[in-house]
Amino acid sequence: MILTEYDEQQHLAGERELGVTLGCLMVQIQLVRKKFEKHLVPETAAEELELDKAYVTQIYTLLREHGELDDRRLMELLAHELRYI
Repeated sequence: MILTEYDEQQHLAGERELGVTLGCLMVQIQLVRKKFEKHLVPETAAEELELDKAYVTQIYTLLREHGELDDRRLMELLAHELRYI
């Protein structure tokens, strides 16, 4: 019985952590999209946002390939690429 309760608590903690991570990804995508729409190069956007250049470039690539998608769907694609989900 105690093991079951522990597993459930551990599962819930993992779900909360994933939710926070995905929320952060969503905010970062929104910020990077604004820089992308202003036609800033990834290096400048990364510097202004204090994010890794390779990470911003990865988001820029997603925006070029799937710019018609909303931020939530882009977040899901990025999370899959980063193997978060």
